[in-house]
Amino acid sequence: MVGRHVFLKFLAILAVIFIFFPVIWAFIAAIFGLIVTGVFTFSFLLTGLFFPFSIVGIIILIIVALLARSFMKLVILAAIIAIIFFGGQAIYGAVSGLWAGNTAFGAFITGTAFGISVYWIVIVVLGIIGLMLIARLFRRR
Repeated sequence: MVGRHVFLKFLAILAVIFIFFPVIWAFIAAIFGLIVTGVFTFSFLLTGLFFPFSIVGIIILIIVALLARSFMKLVILAAIIAIIFFGGQAIYGAVSGLWAGNTAFGAFITGTAFGISVYWIVIVVLGIIGLMLIARLFRRR
């Protein structure tokens, strides 16, 4: 039982690292760009490149929440929202021709920006839920 509890703590910490990695990397890249070029450029789309890290973290967090029987519904709901909005904005950008450069910016970029923004918010919320789950796991004896 003790070994299982330690393993759950390890998995929860690993999940939070994977979930927050794209967000932290975007800030690190922006700060590095500021140092090198003197201009602060922040790329919201950078999180899309690291989407597989977020998915791995989300899957691990779902497993930990189910095994710990804590925040199960909240984690699953947030995971579904994150996947729908990230996938939705990617499909929307591809279908509209925005990613290929065939469409002028306008309404199409608004829909994509909305999808990325909701995805960012949900990823941060999932990371915070992961931190709350870690706190709950460390409080248990």
